[in-house]
Parts: sequence; structure tokens; C-alpha cells
Amino acid sequence: MEKSKRPILRIRNTISLIILAITIASCGLSEFRDIDTIKLKGQPRIATPLAYGTIDVTTLFYYLNPYKVDLPPDDNGYYSFGQIVAELAIPDTLAFNGQMLQKISEVAIHIETSNGLPLGANVELNFIDTTNFKVYGKPVLFSVIDPAIVNIKGKVTTPTYYKGNVALNRNQLAEYSQANGILMNILLYLPESEAETIYFNIHDTFSLNVWIEGIPEF
Repeated sequence: MEKSKRPILRIRNTISLIILAITIASCGLSEFRDIDTIKLKGQPRIATPLAYGTIDVTTLFYYLNPYKVDLPPDDNGYYSFGQIVAELAIPDTLAFNGQMLQKISEVAIHIETSNGLPLGANVELNFIDTTNFKVYGKPVLFSVIDPAIVNIKGKVTTPTYYKGNVALNRNQLAEYSQANGILMNILLYLPESEAETIYFNIHDTFSLNVWIEGIPEF
């Protein structure tokens, strides 16, 4: 059953790409780096990072505080907001070498997240041409990533964890192999809650790790 969420503020201004403090890193498929969380078994496979990083409360506060008022947290490190936050879209553009998809089979995109925010999340990957922003094929969507567990006061008590993967079919591979970039949208939303106030602690974070995996064809 799809989890309920309130439609609210949606920010899709590409200018925000410049001001992100998310520390999300991207890399092309020709670059290989180690990811400790990946364990490969059976046939030889290659795994290439697409995005990894953390969204912290400082970044969220920039978007949730439209007047950019410099308000410190309380003595316990909390910022508090009424139930006015709705949906927040944080975009990032990732380098991508689509031609490599022609050299691997059984391709899948994987994601792992650790969500310590009192917000649910969807992650959307759009395969694009960065010169004209033409979109190839349908986006790959990971949803719904559960919000952290909160108590009756609206404060986070326990983070939630999510692992997911999407296998790409031949039609998708043909479409995505034409792309040279991925536009990733992280959509954060406020789930239904009995608490009238939502709290963000200075140590609350949302971390993600996205990679592509397949069997090389020699």
C-alpha cells in the first residue's frame, strides 16, 4: 500500500545545484572506486558508484527557512517546525558514461539509504543528455523510503534503513546507453503524524549510496 504524504512545497530550481551543501559526490562509469557495502558473489561483476553522500540538517534548514533567518537550535540541539513542510526536491546532476552499458549484461541499479530524518523519501534517476537535457527512457524510481521512527513528541528515536535494486531490461539499456548524465532528484516529504511539531536534531542525517552493477561481456 502506498504510504500517505502531504503535497507541499516543491523546489525544482536547477540553480540550487550550485548551492547544495549535501556533499553528494558523482563519478563517471569509467571511474572505479571501492564501496565497502558492496559484496559480490558468483560470476565476476563490476560495480561503479553513481552517487554517495549525506544530507544534513544544515542543508534542510536552508530550504525550510525561506527568509534565511539565522536561528540557533535549542539547548538540546533541535530545530522545531510546525507541520508546514511538505515536499522538498533536492536535485543533483551526475556524470555518466552510457556507452559502457553496451559492454555489460544483467545490469541493475542498486541503492542503500540510512534515514535519520523525520521525513520520508523517494529517489528518482533521470538519464539525460547534459547538453540539451533530453531525457532518455522513463526514470528509475526508488520509493517509498520510510522516515525515521519518531516518538509522540515528533523527535527521531531510530533511523530506518533501505536497500533496493531495479533490473534494467534491453529497451532501457538501449535508451540509457545514449545518456551522458543522470539527473537525480531526492524528494523528501512529511508523512502523516499526530505530532503538531516536527523536530530536526543537528545530528540527524539522510545518507545514500547508489551504484550500477553488471557482468562484463568480454
